[in-house]
Amino acid sequence: MLTNGDASEGADEAQTVAETHAGPRSVSIVVCSRDRPDQLAQSLAAIGQVRLPGDQLIVVDSASGTPDTQRVAHEGGADVVVRCELKGLSRARNAGLRASTADVVVFTDDDCRPETGWIEGLLEGLSADDAVVATGAVVPLGEGFLSGMTHATGERQTHPIATNPLGHGANMAMRRQALEDIGGFDEQLGAGAPLRAADDWDVFLRLLRTGGALVYVPGAVVRHEQWRATSQALRVRLGYSMGAGALAVKCWRLGGAADQRQARLLLGSRLREGAMAVVVGIVTLRWFRTASGLVTLVGATRGLCSALLRRVDDGHLSAPRTRWWSRAARLRTGEP
Repeated sequence: MLTNGDASEGADEAQTVAETHAGPRSVSIVVCSRDRPDQLAQSLAAIGQVRLPGDQLIVVDSASGTPDTQRVAHEGGADVVVRCELKGLSRARNAGLRASTADVVVFTDDDCRPETGWIEGLLEGLSADDAVVATGAVVPLGEGFLSGMTHATGERQTHPIATNPLGHGANMAMRRQALEDIGGFDEQLGAGAPLRAADDWDVFLRLLRTGGALVYVPGAVVRHEQWRATSQALRVRLGYSMGAGALAVKCWRLGGAADQRQARLLLGSRLREGAMAVVVGIVTLRWFRTASGLVTLVGATRGLCSALLRRVDDGHLSAPRTRWWSRAARLRTGEP
């Protein structure tokens, strides 16, 4: 959860600021990275080609094991470099949010390359008075395991019920005040966190619950490098499914009829997807399809069970309520 005191907490975040520009900012661009300096360098080079004059570029080093991430960030033109001592994508994004100065905060990943018109497209999506979040297209770059792509269709959502996410965390822009009002990203969700995924869908749904609108802009494009091998696909699938299971529990505990319907949609779709993959894989003798389905079922169940051990406080999941589970979660995230 994002609080006013977080900016001054040195226990889990040490901030190094390199201010190279002054004056008004049109948007703040946040890129989070952990031990991927080569990909970060390519991402920053692409951002440098499309960022607008006055845009603030923030790089968050998410507990990298070497100084290379910060070195590349400075060399790549970052205005602000923030170091988080504990890993976690949501934690890093919250650190970037705190360092931002513009009214609009744009998030992308270190393995993405934005195309011309990216910023303009996202700002156009936020031009309506009720729009609080805009997302764009994420399309594949290169060969490898295909993950996290979006459909190139324009949509607008104003109610917190969706069977498919209207966008992806690698390409999203939000009004800073609206994001701060809901407490930022849930640090129990997302890559590097105990519940591994669903941080982007969670923040979309919470923003929609405030009465704002989400706008998908297919012309705001980033290309996502497909660097993962097929052998890593099952681990990614497990994480996505854990996040979905956990988010279903969180939605259910929010208590409203729409939230509980969303919970049923989330969990039901994930379980059906896993079961169908198992059946099709067995019938067609495709071992990877079968394994993918099993991992989906296991991940959703695991995420659900883990979330049941947590409270929901002010829209955010708490740490686990049992001592042994809490200790295991701290070991996974590197917390003392």
